Amino acid sequence: MTIAYLDLKDSIYGRLLVIKKTDKTKHGWKWECVCECGKVVNVLQGNLRSGHTKSCGCYKIDINLTANTKYGVDQHRANHIWHGMKDRCLNIDSKFYYRYGGRGITICNRWLFSFENFWEDMKNTYKPNLSIDRINNDGNYEPSNCKWSTQKQQANNQSNNRIFTINNETMNLKQFTEKYKNNYKKVHLRIQRGWSVEKALFTN
Repeated sequence: MTIAYLDLKDSIYGRLLVIKKTDKTKHGWKWECVCECGKVVNVLQGNLRSGHTKSCGCYKIDINLTANTKYGVDQHRANHIWHGMKDRCLNIDSKFYYRYGGRGITICNRWLFSFENFWEDMKNTYKPNLSIDRINNDGNYEPSNCKWSTQKQQANNQSNNRIFTINNETMNLKQFTEKYKNNYKKVHLRIQRGWSVEKALFTN
């Protein structure tokens, strides 16, 4: 049986944002996805569309561990975010290390060695589906510089620090993507991977 190819790019399934098609297997096409926690995974098209795969695996861990530990589901999600924060800043093999640890972004000692301290400082403003965001995009992960934000708020925060001039127009990245009707997340990820701004913005 031939498995049809569908364009899932920029679609959201659970915690996963679909970025690009990778390859075809005997079970169907695979797609590269970015999870809310920041991990990049390849997922079968059928598993995305059926709802079988909704995250990189962190959702099931959150649910399964809730009944067996002192943490609730919110704390487990925050725990994955905490680990992701450390991975971006400390792991030179992380896909996004160059944007964090690679350019000097650090984590305060109070948070670096203790999830409990991180949760104590951030739990009062935590809400499901929000992610950790630095107020100053060039500042470190510490209580005075962090808040919980939606993905859209995070995008705006990052784009406000990135001003570009293209075809004699000067705007931030968010404004360019809105004007040229392109997906901000897609364009931003392309730039993270080394694409020029023009190529990232005008490539379909």
